[in-house]
Amino acid sequence: MKSVSILTRFAWTLVLGLVGIGVAIAQTTEPSSEEIRRPMTTTLFPDFAQPGDGKEDIKAPEALTEKEKLVMKSAADMSTDDLTDLLQVYERMGNVAMQQAISLMLLDRVPDHPIARQLIHGMDGTAEVRKPGYLTEKANEVLAGKPASDPEAVAAEARSLIASRQSEQAIALLEALRRTTFPSQRFPFLEDLGYAHSERQQWNEAAAAFADLLTQEDLPPETQKRVSQQMDIVRVERRIASIRKRTYADPTAALRESESLIAELPNHPSAIIFRVECLQYAGKTAEALALLKQLKDSGAGTPAFAYQRHLGYTYQQLKQWDEARAIFEELHANPVFSREAREDASKAITSSSISKAGEAALAAAGFGEWEKASAMMDELEREYPDNLEVFSYRCSLLARSGQGEEALRRLTEKRAALSSTGKPFPLQDTVGDVHTAMKRFDEARAAYQVILDEPRYDWAMRRRALDAPALIRRVELLEEGFLALRDRRVDRAKQAAASLHEEFGPEARELKLLRAEVLLAQNHPGRAVTALEQLKEKTPATGPFEANSSLATAYLRTGRAEEALQAYKDIIEHHRAYTPYENMQAHWELRAALPIQKQNVSAAVSHRNEQDGSATRAEMIYSSPWWGAWRAQVFTHGDFINLKSTLSNIAFPSIEERIEAGARLQRRITEAFAIETHLGSSQDDILYGARIGNFLYPGLNWSAGFSGNARSTESIALEALDARENRIDLAFGGPLSGPWNLDIRASANWVRVGKTNVGRGIGGSLALEYLVQTETEKRPEIAIGYLGEYRRFTPADVTSSLPSLLDTETHRHGLTAAYRRNLNEAWRLQANVGAFYAFDESTLQYTAGLSLQHYFTDDFMAYIDLRYDSNSRSLGEGGGAFEATAGLSKAF
Repeated sequence: MKSVSILTRFAWTLVLGLVGIGVAIAQTTEPSSEEIRRPMTTTLFPDFAQPGDGKEDIKAPEALTEKEKLVMKSAADMSTDDLTDLLQVYERMGNVAMQQAISLMLLDRVPDHPIARQLIHGMDGTAEVRKPGYLTEKANEVLAGKPASDPEAVAAEARSLIASRQSEQAIALLEALRRTTFPSQRFPFLEDLGYAHSERQQWNEAAAAFADLLTQEDLPPETQKRVSQQMDIVRVERRIASIRKRTYADPTAALRESESLIAELPNHPSAIIFRVECLQYAGKTAEALALLKQLKDSGAGTPAFAYQRHLGYTYQQLKQWDEARAIFEELHANPVFSREAREDASKAITSSSISKAGEAALAAAGFGEWEKASAMMDELEREYPDNLEVFSYRCSLLARSGQGEEALRRLTEKRAALSSTGKPFPLQDTVGDVHTAMKRFDEARAAYQVILDEPRYDWAMRRRALDAPALIRRVELLEEGFLALRDRRVDRAKQAAASLHEEFGPEARELKLLRAEVLLAQNHPGRAVTALEQLKEKTPATGPFEANSSLATAYLRTGRAEEALQAYKDIIEHHRAYTPYENMQAHWELRAALPIQKQNVSAAVSHRNEQDGSATRAEMIYSSPWWGAWRAQVFTHGDFINLKSTLSNIAFPSIEERIEAGARLQRRITEAFAIETHLGSSQDDILYGARIGNFLYPGLNWSAGFSGNARSTESIALEALDARENRIDLAFGGPLSGPWNLDIRASANWVRVGKTNVGRGIGGSLALEYLVQTETEKRPEIAIGYLGEYRRFTPADVTSSLPSLLDTETHRHGLTAAYRRNLNEAWRLQANVGAFYAFDESTLQYTAGLSLQHYFTDDFMAYIDLRYDSNSRSLGEGGGAFEATAGLSKAF
């Protein structure tokens, strides 16, 4: 089972993949909804270039000022169409010097340029030339409370402010003009005031200005038409603003209202744009994209698509960076669009490039390629210093690499640095993401609640904040389930799965993942493999499959050892995408799987010492590679037995040697079922036998076997006499569904010495172990358990002296305790103790053991086991049995 720290990766998959809140920057990755939907002050399609487009602060000097010289320097690189637009701006502002300069530049390019020729012709020396700063001077007089000596100049300054997106200052100037110069007269600049209020999205004030203007009886027809159009736009915008206010905290209601609005005004740009925004706010960005693409297709053949910017921003929200960039590049290159729209497109191109590179860096981090990810972020920071979006990606990368506290520190410093702007913190969602990555779920929810409580955040930011609690809850429940499975508490994991089902439905990925893990914990590895493979196919390409370790375990338990090995190797290959503990676990699980699948050789020497004597055993086993469903094993071992005294009237040699050798043939019948036969020889007997079951692979398994002429180990004395037995063994055990391990064994044997029948034995053992705690990076595995043993031997001939060489009854029950710990990637320690009451002898008995393993490489290991049991097989009184084993194993 994988470690719970895999949740970090799953959290980022959710945060970055499903909703895109991991690195989204309010008002940076994409403009706010208000920024996208620019106020429509001059046309139904504000993105298109209009006469007078421009933002230059015009002062109408007699000679060019330094600022105007800079404008002229950049004008040399402008297209003819852009120069024409700029010329009209200066014409409207009355800047004769700039009109002359630009007209001459145009005539140099296009000798018959009509607008430039007309303007130059009118500048025959009769035009009034104002001194530098004239407009500012007149505006300052009005702002100081004096009546305007030149109201037109003040109005021109206000228009300049509007053009440079300083509408608040323009409104203040126009209101001062009305108050000081036209206190009781009709205000002649109502249209300018209406435009300024529209730019500020002050729709009631704009409507009042336009309505007042339309009441004038002597209004020229063209002005009346233009103002009526603006009044219609303002009415719709005012209605939309009202809907926004009513549905601010209810995306579903906003979607419903926008549907009614667009049904009423199907071709109105404001209604269309509002519909797009509401779809996005309701989490239906794909539908918004479909609507925009449909509109674009229906307008094929037109010079430009009116909603080009909205289309680009929608692609950005869907994280389709290349598509977004292409849309914005198309907009930027098309002179039909306004200068403002093209400037925004230029920024959006940069944002798309940053987002694509940032996502690539996070994807590299997802695979543990930290140097690559960091280098990519370093490059972004060099190319875009002080960019908030780049800063957010850096914080996300820090959180992914386990440096969440550092990310929070940087975010805190950035909040302080931006506090003077008076705007809400644009990286508040990143704060929530970092807390989520650190599994501080309450803090993450609180961070997103700040966004929901602050009305100045736009709908795009609110959408992320609205999605966040559900996503955090998913990760939280998934972690609860994984923690429960790590601790082998399947019932708690099933409760977490039930909550996921209830809260998020049967199709939630987290639910499917947790249920697959539960299947594995409940010893249904085949079903777990099917479920996990389906999930792996749909894993986002932002990192390794989060359940790779569990999939490997399921593969191994179903006999798909080669696939299990590959899955473990994938974890080790991308080890820096995992915690050190997960990587260490993958190494240990890979080591356990290698001998199952690969050819290997093992050798061991054991020595047992008890009161009656000692026995030393040396053995070697070679396992071939698998040939399809077949594998062979060759074994040999030798016993060296040394008795300490004469135990009966039977004469024993002081040292006896026994040598056996043979071969086993294993055949996989199904993925989890196998049969094994063996044939060999001792010095005097033919060895043979067979076994069936799912004993080849770990997990809950069973086996039944028969051995003929096997060495009898009833006692060291019988071993010295080369006692042989026919034996039946039954075994069942492994991890149960929960914090329990079970081991049940039963056997029956018929013992003989030479041709003399000694008798028969029958018995069994039951070991049930409860895991007090499972192993993690910071703690060992600790288990307590029960062990019961019963064995009875019935002599064939009670008058024979041979039955006196063995214990005819063993009957004991007791408690055990075990400590297991992976000390590091190379060393593993296990210790166990037990205390028993022997009912057959009415005595207390105990055992103790220690095991130490060391891996030189994943396929080469050495081990030593030490064990003491106070219940020896000695026939005399007192004295226990001590056994030591040392061995090596090498896989190829």
